[in-house]
Amino acid sequence: MNNPWKTLDSQLKYNNNWISVTEHQVINAGGNHGIYGTVHFKNLAIGIIPLDEENNTWLVGQYRYPLNQYSWEICEGGGKLEFLYFLLLFYPF
Repeated sequence: MNNPWKTLDSQLKYNNNWISVTEHQVINAGGNHGIYGTVHFKNLAIGIIPLDEENNTWLVGQYRYPLNQYSWEICEGGGKLEFLYFLLLFYPF
């Protein structure tokens, strides 16, 4: 199927080590002009749920700025795609 959207212009609006945000001037599928934003994540989100001999696990707590509150979560981080390949080689799930 052909893409019914047409991109008129794209501008990088924000860029850091973790994400980039691009704003696109478009004509949408209905023929109307509009804007569309895309976010590109530069790393993978990696979550780990450790289990001990009795199948207990742990949560970590931290203050999350975007939520404006403290949050309990599984152990998480981020990494490059190459790191995921490394994990799969040595720790096949």
